[in-house]
Amino acid sequence: EYWRDGQQFSYQMQTQGKSEGVTLMVRYWGGDAGNRQFDILVDNTVIATESLTGGKDEFVNVEYPVPASLLKEKTSVRVVFRAKSGNIAGGVYFLRLLMPAEATAIKPVNFNPPQGDSPYSTLPNTIYDLSGRRGVNSRLSWGIFIQNGKKIVIR
Repeated sequence: EYWRDGQQFSYQMQTQGKSEGVTLMVRYWGGDAGNRQFDILVDNTVIATESLTGGKDEFVNVEYPVPASLLKEKTSVRVVFRAKSGNIAGGVYFLRLLMPAEATAIKPVNFNPPQGDSPYSTLPNTIYDLSGRRGVNSRLSWGIFIQNGKKIVIR
Protein backbone atom coordinates (compact mmCIF):
# COMPACT_ATOMS: atom_id res chain seq x y z
CA GLU A 1 0.00 0.00 0.00
CA TYR A 2 1.41 3.38 -0.99
CA TRP A 3 0.26 6.99 -0.98
CA ARG A 4 2.10 10.22 -1.50
CA ASP A 5 1.33 13.90 -1.36
CA GLY A 6 4.87 15.32 -1.22
CA GLN A 7 4.70 15.64 2.54
CA GLN A 8 4.17 12.01 3.47
CA PHE A 9 4.07 8.56 1.94
CA SER A 10 3.67 5.11 3.47
CA TYR A 11 4.12 1.41 2.81
CA GLN A 12 2.57 -1.62 4.48
CA MET A 13 5.36 -4.17 5.03
CA GLN A 14 5.34 -7.83 6.09
CA THR A 15 7.44 -8.74 9.16
CA GLN A 16 7.60 -12.52 8.58
CA GLY A 17 6.95 -12.83 12.31
CA LYS A 18 10.45 -11.55 13.16
CA SER A 19 11.08 -8.90 15.79
CA GLU A 20 14.69 -9.15 17.02
CA GLY A 21 17.53 -7.71 14.92
CA VAL A 22 15.34 -6.39 12.07
CA THR A 23 16.52 -3.35 10.09
CA LEU A 24 14.75 -1.16 7.56
CA MET A 25 16.86 -0.77 4.41
CA VAL A 26 16.06 2.32 2.32
CA ARG A 27 17.64 3.16 -1.04
CA TYR A 28 18.04 6.87 -1.83
CA TRP A 29 19.48 8.63 -4.85
CA GLY A 30 22.78 10.05 -3.60
CA GLY A 31 22.30 13.25 -5.61
CA ASP A 32 19.04 14.21 -3.88
CA ALA A 33 19.53 17.33 -1.76
CA GLY A 34 17.84 20.50 -0.59
CA ASN A 35 14.64 20.57 1.44
CA ARG A 36 14.77 16.80 2.01
CA GLN A 37 14.47 16.37 5.75
CA PHE A 38 12.00 13.82 7.04
CA ASP A 39 11.15 11.39 9.81
CA ILE A 40 10.87 7.66 9.28
CA LEU A 41 8.13 6.07 11.36
CA VAL A 42 7.16 2.46 11.99
CA ASP A 43 3.55 2.17 13.19
CA ASN A 44 3.50 5.85 14.24
CA THR A 45 6.81 5.72 16.15
CA VAL A 46 9.80 7.70 14.82
CA ILE A 47 12.79 5.39 14.34
CA ALA A 48 15.03 7.90 12.50
CA THR A 49 15.26 11.40 11.09
CA GLU A 50 16.99 11.74 7.74
CA SER A 51 18.43 14.70 5.85
CA LEU A 52 19.53 14.02 2.27
CA THR A 53 22.52 16.21 1.44
CA GLY A 54 23.46 15.06 -2.08
CA GLY A 55 26.95 14.82 -3.45
CA LYS A 56 26.88 11.24 -4.73
CA ASP A 57 25.92 10.33 -8.26
CA GLU A 58 24.77 6.82 -7.31
CA PHE A 59 22.16 4.98 -5.27
CA VAL A 60 22.87 4.75 -1.54
CA ASN A 61 21.45 2.13 0.82
CA VAL A 62 20.94 3.12 4.46
CA GLU A 63 19.87 0.71 7.20
CA TYR A 64 17.88 1.78 10.26
CA PRO A 65 17.44 -0.57 13.25
CA VAL A 66 13.79 -1.24 14.06
CA PRO A 67 13.12 -1.69 17.79
CA ALA A 68 11.85 -5.20 18.53
CA SER A 69 9.00 -3.74 20.57
CA LEU A 70 7.52 -2.23 17.38
CA LEU A 71 7.45 -5.62 15.63
CA LYS A 72 6.63 -8.07 18.41
CA GLU A 73 3.57 -10.24 17.66
CA LYS A 74 2.87 -8.41 14.37
CA THR A 75 2.68 -9.79 10.86
CA SER A 76 2.92 -6.37 9.20
CA VAL A 77 3.78 -2.76 9.98
CA ARG A 78 3.21 0.58 8.26
CA VAL A 79 6.39 2.48 7.38
CA VAL A 80 5.84 6.22 6.91
CA PHE A 81 8.17 8.89 5.53
CA ARG A 82 6.95 12.24 6.89
CA ALA A 83 8.50 15.53 5.77
CA LYS A 84 9.71 18.08 8.29
CA SER A 85 8.11 21.54 8.06
CA GLY A 86 9.06 23.28 4.78
CA ASN A 87 10.60 20.09 3.33
CA ILE A 88 9.59 17.10 1.23
CA ALA A 89 9.95 13.43 2.09
CA GLY A 90 12.12 11.10 0.04
CA GLY A 91 12.81 10.13 -2.58
CA VAL A 92 12.84 6.49 -1.78
CA TYR A 93 13.79 4.11 -4.58
CA PHE A 94 13.70 0.79 -2.74
CA LEU A 95 12.52 -0.29 0.69
CA ARG A 96 12.88 -3.59 2.51
CA LEU A 97 12.79 -5.06 6.00
CA LEU A 98 15.99 -7.06 6.49
CA MET A 99 15.68 -10.01 8.81
CA PRO A 100 18.27 -11.11 11.40
CA ALA A 101 21.63 -12.36 10.18
CA GLU A 102 21.12 -15.87 11.54
CA ALA A 103 18.33 -16.43 9.05
CA THR A 104 20.84 -16.15 6.19
CA ALA A 105 24.06 -16.99 8.03
CA ILE A 106 26.69 -19.11 6.34
CA LYS A 107 27.41 -22.30 8.24
CA PRO A 108 31.14 -23.04 8.74
CA VAL A 109 32.28 -26.58 7.92
CA ASN A 110 35.73 -28.02 8.52
CA PHE A 111 36.78 -30.27 5.64
CA ASN A 112 39.89 -32.29 6.38
CA PRO A 113 41.60 -33.43 3.19
CA PRO A 114 43.77 -36.58 3.27
CA GLN A 115 47.11 -36.10 5.02
CA GLY A 116 49.69 -34.42 2.80
CA ASP A 117 47.05 -32.91 0.47
CA SER A 118 47.14 -29.21 -0.34
CA PRO A 119 44.33 -26.74 0.48
CA TYR A 120 43.06 -27.65 -2.99
CA SER A 121 41.39 -30.97 -2.57
CA THR A 122 38.67 -33.15 -4.03
CA LEU A 123 35.43 -32.33 -2.21
CA PRO A 124 32.46 -34.60 -1.52
CA ASN A 125 29.98 -34.83 -4.40
CA THR A 126 27.26 -33.11 -2.33
CA ILE A 127 29.14 -29.81 -2.36
CA TYR A 128 28.99 -27.29 -5.20
CA ASP A 129 30.92 -24.08 -5.71
CA LEU A 130 29.03 -20.85 -6.43
CA SER A 131 29.31 -21.38 -10.20
CA GLY A 132 27.61 -24.79 -9.90
CA ARG A 133 30.66 -27.10 -10.19
CA ARG A 134 30.29 -30.27 -8.14
CA GLY A 135 33.09 -31.13 -5.69
CA VAL A 136 33.62 -34.64 -7.04
CA ASN A 137 36.38 -34.79 -9.67
CA SER A 138 37.03 -31.11 -9.02
CA ARG A 139 39.82 -29.59 -7.04
CA LEU A 140 38.15 -26.65 -5.32
CA SER A 141 39.87 -24.41 -2.78
CA TRP A 142 38.59 -23.31 0.60
CA GLY A 143 35.72 -20.86 0.38
CA ILE A 144 31.95 -20.49 0.20
CA PHE A 145 30.01 -23.44 -1.23
CA ILE A 146 26.49 -24.87 -1.42
CA GLN A 147 25.62 -28.19 0.23
CA ASN A 148 22.07 -29.52 0.32
CA GLY A 149 20.75 -26.10 -0.67
CA LYS A 150 22.55 -24.26 2.15
CA LYS A 151 25.56 -21.95 2.06
CA ILE A 152 28.63 -23.30 3.87
CA VAL A 153 32.23 -22.21 4.35
CA ILE A 154 35.03 -24.70 3.98
CA ARG A 155 38.18 -23.72 5.80
